[in-house]
Amino acid sequence: MPAFPEQAIDLFYQLIYGFGEEYGCQCSTFMGLASGIPQTGNPPYAVNDLLLIYPKFFGPATPVSGTLVQGSNEITVDSTATVLNIGQLVTCQGLNSSTVITSVNMPTVTVSSNAMVSGSVTLSVYEAQLVPLAVIQLYLNIAYASLMQSRWRESWCLGMALYIAHYLTLWCQTEGNPQSTANQVVANSLQAGITISQGADGVSQGLQTLAKLEQWAAWTLTQYGVQLATLARVVGAGPAYFRR
Repeated sequence: MPAFPEQAIDLFYQLIYGFGEEYGCQCSTFMGLASGIPQTGNPPYAVNDLLLIYPKFFGPATPVSGTLVQGSNEITVDSTATVLNIGQLVTCQGLNSSTVITSVNMPTVTVSSNAMVSGSVTLSVYEAQLVPLAVIQLYLNIAYASLMQSRWRESWCLGMALYIAHYLTLWCQTEGNPQSTANQVVANSLQAGITISQGADGVSQGLQTLAKLEQWAAWTLTQYGVQLATLARVVGAGPAYFRR
């Protein structure tokens, strides 16, 4: 639900609860959270936020020395650097989140955001990402539109990371990436269920979906999805009251 102007939200509460006008704009203050209805937009969330929790999807970072000029999107880098290419994620304290390389003309590199400070820095360049940055951003956008911070509260950042990691794991599986690192991520993340029977000679094994999560379908296919579903059951337990 989009953010309401303060006066409009009072009218909204008056409509569904039958009061609000007598309290003026204070109505939205004490009824907002009590209603259980998400009513505000989400705070910013960038690929750098996911990087902090699940760095394995981005691969190892290569350090590159560079010089920033505040307000400029051009960075002078070490002329011996050979890992720089268009589309790579670049991070350092002087650059905004989700900054990528847009052109390379050694020893100058152009990036997608202007530097916030001037001086010498060490850039972290992700040149061998497990999942393409465009794919990560795609699932990030879907998660951002699906999970409301006003509902998830303190669990929102974790929920966002789990949501994205779940789909990135499935992407690695369906993409069929032959790299061992991708296969390891899938092998370590797939959730097959609990063992309910085993065999020896015939090498058979019976698995069952985790109890109470059967209706979550594909979310039970990864450990990330199982964690997200478990959190979502708690988040969704709060009531949302409407006057009929």
